[in-house]
Amino acid sequence: MSPDPMQAAPAVRDGITRLAQALYQIDASPELALVRDRDQLRGRSAKVAEEAAGLVDGLWTRYPQLSEAGEQMEAARARGDRDGLARLLRDAAPLLRTLEAEADKASTLIGQLGTAWRNAVPRLDALRARLAQAAATADTLGMPGDPELAAARTVVDDVTAQATADPLGAKVDDADRVVERVEQRLSEMARTRAGIGADLDEAAKQLEELAGLIAAGRGAREAAETRIADPGGLVDPIDPAELDTGDRALRPWLTRIRAQAGAGAWPAAAKGLEQWREQAGALHARATAVAAANRAPLERRNDLRGLLDAFRAKAAIHGLAEDPALTARYKSAREALYAYRCDVRRAETLVREYGRAIELPPSGGGGA
Repeated sequence: MSPDPMQAAPAVRDGITRLAQALYQIDASPELALVRDRDQLRGRSAKVAEEAAGLVDGLWTRYPQLSEAGEQMEAARARGDRDGLARLLRDAAPLLRTLEAEADKASTLIGQLGTAWRNAVPRLDALRARLAQAAATADTLGMPGDPELAAARTVVDDVTAQATADPLGAKVDDADRVVERVEQRLSEMARTRAGIGADLDEAAKQLEELAGLIAAGRGAREAAETRIADPGGLVDPIDPAELDTGDRALRPWLTRIRAQAGAGAWPAAAKGLEQWREQAGALHARATAVAAANRAPLERRNDLRGLLDAFRAKAAIHGLAEDPALTARYKSAREALYAYRCDVRRAETLVREYGRAIELPPSGGGGA
């Protein structure tokens, strides 16, 4: 059953009124200027402006037809002409729906252009202000011609020009990330500059510790060769001259880095100190391995001394401290371990035999 045209007509008339208001709002919007001056636009923005302009022009071309139909409906409704009103509604209602959809789309497209423009301009202004602050920081750090800062400024300038011609396609987020990277790098360098004095002092301490470790490796080998009979696993000690001789020797290299920092060339000093630390770390690992290898024979002897004491205590717990055979084994093991030049392999055998003997029945009349 078809709706009563007398009841349907007011709804269509109200829709025509709302459409008129929407058209006047579009016409009065400041963003429409971007659409009207679209010859200056490029890229995605130009396409959106072209589509929006076509929609707006088409709306104003066809709206008078719809407005006239609305007036005719009012007249037919006033004189009670149901048939005439029904004929007018059949044409006006679809046209109204079409124009309403086109008005919504035109408003959306124009709004997208305006929003992109309003957002891009202040963000780019803020990026330029941040670059100015970054440039001031670079000057303070003695880096007025920093290439990364210059590259970031070029990116922001390019995006600014792009935003003027194509606000929808302007890559403001990319420019923001470039500026942020520059800010982070300069901030890190500022912290490095503030702490480079302490870092150099710490490197000097590391150098002295390294010299001590190299000396300890040499001393451990000499002690092992003197106090251990036929020590195995010993390695050649590192020559202390490695710290002082050669272009990359750590001690003169650190002196040069300190001089660079003192002369204000601290970026080069910071980079050099990073490389110095890498080489110092590698040498420290070598020296640590040498010292450990050369200490091993003496440490093994000392471990056996501790084990012998533990066995002795165990014998006492079991009431075997005075057992003659065990006492003789203990003395033999102890003499071997405390000899000026210890035969570690023989001493270990004696200690193990003493430990096993504790588990055997005593030689005398005493009981465990």
